[in-house]
Amino acid sequence: MLLRGHSHNSLRHHCGNDATFPHIVRSRAVTCSLRIRGRKQRAAEVKDPSVSSIGVSVQSTVESSVDEATKLNTIDYLRSLGVEPVTVDQLFNDEHVQQWTPQLLAYFPLGCVLGAIRFSAWVAGIAADQPWFRNQSVINAYMALLGVKVVWKNDHHIPVDQRHVLVSNHTSVGDLLMLFQRPQRYIHLITNALPEPVYATQHLPAFLQPANKGVYMQLAEQIQQAHLQAQQQQQQHQHAVHSIGSVGDHAAPDNTHSIQHSVSNGSGSHSNGSSAASCSISSSSEAQRAPIHLFPEGGMTNGAGMMRFSRGFMLFADKLPVVPVALRLKSAFPEISSHTATSNFLANLFWFSFQPWTVMEATALPPMQLQPGESKAAFVQRVQLAIAEELGCWVTDLSIQQKRQLVQKARRKKQR
Repeated sequence: MLLRGHSHNSLRHHCGNDATFPHIVRSRAVTCSLRIRGRKQRAAEVKDPSVSSIGVSVQSTVESSVDEATKLNTIDYLRSLGVEPVTVDQLFNDEHVQQWTPQLLAYFPLGCVLGAIRFSAWVAGIAADQPWFRNQSVINAYMALLGVKVVWKNDHHIPVDQRHVLVSNHTSVGDLLMLFQRPQRYIHLITNALPEPVYATQHLPAFLQPANKGVYMQLAEQIQQAHLQAQQQQQQHQHAVHSIGSVGDHAAPDNTHSIQHSVSNGSGSHSNGSSAASCSISSSSEAQRAPIHLFPEGGMTNGAGMMRFSRGFMLFADKLPVVPVALRLKSAFPEISSHTATSNFLANLFWFSFQPWTVMEATALPPMQLQPGESKAAFVQRVQLAIAEELGCWVTDLSIQQKRQLVQKARRKKQR
């Protein structure tokens, strides 16, 4: 659902500047706090849209966000955009095929053949892991074979010469292909459920790494060491400039040489620590400088709404620009869902490949950064609301852990 008459800037206009959003200005926060005392009696009115009929009770974003004022602000803001609330059940389809149309029945045999060929291409591309996979012509041919076209919009918001973090909503097993059309090579954080050789690949258009706490901590240490090293270089530069002014131009060559020698040799414990921390991710200098991409939802939805973003990525993203990306998928047969609540990875990959064509539209939004005095939880919510505004979709408070519980319940129900 696309928004009409609401630009990304309206988020700031409605909810305050970057430093304060999503918190409400003091006067309103006080007013809102007076309403909270009676919130328990009114909770049912808000909870109803997000209670799963399968048996997992989940409140809406407004019921479990950072603080009570933020909760009220969130629901008010989403409703001001004309966004309709969705239930948790509406985030996931029960079957891959929602409706059998005559066109789909006619296409089905060809779709099965294409699905099998493309499924094999996915596996072969990862298994080969050859340097030629980095060639853009090869990537374009590979994308054509998979029937996928990626369209980037407003990608001028993505920093070119600065390490950053891309975060996006997650609607299909093929969403990572949007990174194949970026000039930078990203570290893509994916599910832990894949075989180990996948994470050991070196020549794919993206570095694939498991989205777990260990990798997050390695990235955090790597980024922290780089940040400290940059501060050290800046201090050395300022000292060199001061020395030039105090001693004279003849002192400049010696000081400059000393700085260059220190940087080129990576002197100091910070530089060595950075290398050690990142070696399990990749020992290459490209990987150590590479921007990062992840899906903070931690799992897929059908696009009707979003699950709550996890705050885990703030372990390493608090010192980097975070670029929200709103991802939309268009396909020839919208009545086919590439995944269901209970389907496995291989089935999802087949049905994604079954489509004759898929267009991924990735819209980059202005970069955001954690502001002084802003909590990490509030910042993550601010990032997610920016994507929600662009997509015009509801944000539930369903976490990935709660989704797993929901899936387990659904599978047990099917087995009965």
